[in-house]
Amino acid sequence: MKKTLTIFLFFASIAAFSQTKNEKKGDDFYDIYYFDKAIKSYMHADSLSLVAQRNLAESFYNRFDFAQAEIEYEKFIESPLATINDYYTFILILKANEKYDEISYWMGKIAEKKSEDLRVKDFNETKQKFDSLLIPNPKYKVHNLKMNTKDEDFGTCYYGKNKVVFTSSRSGWKPILRKYNWNREPFLDIFMADVNDSNELEKPRYFNKKYNKKWHEGPSSFNGISKFMAFTRNNYDGESEDDIVKLQLFFSEFKKGKWQEPDDFYLNSDEYSVGHPALTRNGRILFFASDMPGGYGGTDLYMVTKMSKNRWSEPINLGPAVNTEGNEMFPFYEDRNKLLFFASNGKHGLGGLDVYVAHATSSGFEEVKNIGAPINTSADDFAFIIDKKLKTGYFSSNRSQGKGGDDIYRFDYTGKFEMKKKIEQIPVTPKTSPKKVSKSVTESAKQALIDTIDSDDSVQLVFKDSITNLTYNLLVINDQSDMPIKDAEVKIGKLLKEYTDSLGKAATEFNIMDTFKVVINAFGYKQEAKTVSLQKLRANKMVVNDTIRLKVAVDQRIVLKNIYYDFDRSNILRESSVELDKLVKFMKENPTVKVELSSHTDCRGSYRYNIGLSQRRANSAIRYVISKGIDASRITARGYGETRLVNGCVDGVHCLERQHRQNRRTEIFIPGVGKALDIQQTKGKYSK
Repeated sequence: MKKTLTIFLFFASIAAFSQTKNEKKGDDFYDIYYFDKAIKSYMHADSLSLVAQRNLAESFYNRFDFAQAEIEYEKFIESPLATINDYYTFILILKANEKYDEISYWMGKIAEKKSEDLRVKDFNETKQKFDSLLIPNPKYKVHNLKMNTKDEDFGTCYYGKNKVVFTSSRSGWKPILRKYNWNREPFLDIFMADVNDSNELEKPRYFNKKYNKKWHEGPSSFNGISKFMAFTRNNYDGESEDDIVKLQLFFSEFKKGKWQEPDDFYLNSDEYSVGHPALTRNGRILFFASDMPGGYGGTDLYMVTKMSKNRWSEPINLGPAVNTEGNEMFPFYEDRNKLLFFASNGKHGLGGLDVYVAHATSSGFEEVKNIGAPINTSADDFAFIIDKKLKTGYFSSNRSQGKGGDDIYRFDYTGKFEMKKKIEQIPVTPKTSPKKVSKSVTESAKQALIDTIDSDDSVQLVFKDSITNLTYNLLVINDQSDMPIKDAEVKIGKLLKEYTDSLGKAATEFNIMDTFKVVINAFGYKQEAKTVSLQKLRANKMVVNDTIRLKVAVDQRIVLKNIYYDFDRSNILRESSVELDKLVKFMKENPTVKVELSSHTDCRGSYRYNIGLSQRRANSAIRYVISKGIDASRITARGYGETRLVNGCVDGVHCLERQHRQNRRTEIFIPGVGKALDIQQTKGKYSK
């Protein structure tokens, strides 16, 4: 008996170990968005924790396997760990599976936890009209484009007289085809196609090769004369604290026969996404989507007005008539008829994302209406655009009848968009805004009105109290040499961001405040922050002139972001030059400074091999810097391998991929005055 029990416990321990190993593998893959591999690992586990069960269900959801996602969510959704977001994801899955009768129960669960939830409010207000949305409107004739492929094709915008720009994962002419983890599709690029007499899109090709880089680019938007462009791109310069690369907005002008180098949007951030631009015809108003702090939840729609070249007003949240705790995105504004079209999964629709329309008036937006079938289905339907006659246009959908994932559809429309009279104003008072309303809705912008129509029927923002009361002029200089520092990042408050010019100057205008905080960052220098008190010069006009001196960041290790190498190789990829050029610029600004450049690996691989690989990589980076005119005596290359890990991810310790990634880094170190470069190879805290 004792022997039998021992054998049983032995095999039970093996099973438990296998289960733990499979769940951990699933967690690792889920953490880096390898949902297909996460599913495989989780499904091989004998049982799962509740957290892993949620991850498995979400993995199926993100792979658009809604039938299996529903099965897996049912194992978790009634547990104590289920949150409001879990309930709503489950509702979206039920919609995808066309189980509309079950939605009311789960909306009730959300209401129990949060009675003021805007999604619950919208559901209660529109549920009586829901059945009518299911009946296809005969005034729409929908056609799948011949141009669509098995790849992702979506997000159209008008360009010029007879062209459309769109976003696609089709490979084009790229010599290297990279794929991202979420769906193993190639990264997205910006394409252009011609519009023929039947409104079909033909001859698809890259819009501009220099805009299509390694990661995602698109969607885009243009002003009426197609000389000013806004487009979405991944953040190439950094990632958030949770290791996610966010989306950012960029602008470009067409001058002298070519598109100029893009300028970034002042609201771009490492910590939240800004994207999906929609410009009015005169290019003075920009609608966009963002999950910046202060919104209603998920991604909200915002608008800004152009004050001068590359200067935009503070963002105005479009409010609870448009936004919910879910995701609102893909705005399109049709100027002549003052109609805002957008997609939302937070309102009571037919599927995931549905297309909605709202009418802009002098006080805000009218009641939002779901366009209904056949534009909307149980799938994701989004990125709706229409011509100024409201007769024909395009939208995107991943409905099952398509050719691949997302397809572009054209439509003809013989009806009219009949909107009711004004229902609700843009929320600009504390009573109608959430407690965390965007900082953009400040005291001086509370009376924002969309009430002026200019010569080409575009809407512009007018403020009863000017939002340009304060002019802040800043000079950033080197503390030792008094020379100006170019490209220093200047953050004012939480949202405003500027960069110094070649003279070290930055100027901006914004709302009047008693005090405000300024934070300055420049490569190779210590961060400086200060609180500025205003100096009132005359009524309703303030000017602050300021100078901030930056000190060299001696005795500090500075991580060079985005230094890339081919796997197991030491040659630098072209994308790394941007960061290394910052180092070159800094060393030219400080001709007496000496620098150690070091390369580090994670613990995987042998100790000796990692030392050699990291040394070769450091040498490769040094050769690039020297080729730009830096004297070789001023910079030393060191390869530390795995001897200076920044966390406890040593051999034998289970770590997530993002934890290993923290250790694979390139750094510079600037010794203090009179100190020699660190040329002794030492082992760190977690060395073998």
